[in-house]
Amino acid sequence: MLSNELMGAFCLGVVWLNTLLIAAHVWQAQRALAEDARKLGPVVFASVVASAEGASLAELRVAQVGRAITTGGPDRILFTEASRAARVHAGAVEASGARVSVTPADAARVWSFEAAGARADTFDAAFESASTNRGLRADLVVPVGAPGAKVWLAGEREGDALRVRLVSDRDPASVVRAGRVRALAFIAASLAVLGGVTALALVRPWFSGLSTLGGVLAVAYFLAVQPLAVALREAIAPPEDRRIGGVWQRPAP
Repeated sequence: MLSNELMGAFCLGVVWLNTLLIAAHVWQAQRALAEDARKLGPVVFASVVASAEGASLAELRVAQVGRAITTGGPDRILFTEASRAARVHAGAVEASGARVSVTPADAARVWSFEAAGARADTFDAAFESASTNRGLRADLVVPVGAPGAKVWLAGEREGDALRVRLVSDRDPASVVRAGRVRALAFIAASLAVLGGVTALALVRPWFSGLSTLGGVLAVAYFLAVQPLAVALREAIAPPEDRRIGGVWQRPAP
């Protein structure tokens, strides 16, 4: 039978191994983000969208399914994403004092960091559809780059035209940079906190006073670090990798 000391050392080892694996996954996420940004190539800042064939230079269409929830509180509709499609329209932008025409390329990407907006239908009608076996089918359209708005484009210049591969409503370079900084800060903070908890758990005499407190904190850390890492990876992922869902609750009377 293992002694208390050996059991404690084993548990600390499990916490350290789990943390190192999580740190490795977060490291891979920030590396993938940097590689994705590199593949986008140079980014052209377009101060103004001059014109677009559609209502905006690009749009993101998200198909959702809503399911009624009637337990544990007021009526709610839980939305999950079923599919999405990005579309870039031909148009023109003003970039660095020059007018540049936009030519969509195959598999062009659309990054939107804005909220999807309110739904047009009433809650009662939506809830009735969401209560059926088929569920509520809802389509969200997120416009990016309305005339007069700022956008960031990535693509290849072809004379006075730009064959665009990305349309974003925020600077992709700053988004990637901020995501990588958050990932690296998380790795450093998680290892530093665990180091402090370990030092506290190893204070003699073991299994009493500060040592016991360190053990309790190690358990709390073990339970918290993985959900925090998952939330971080979702937060720094490119917009097309972020699922658009949500809950719609019946308005108060």
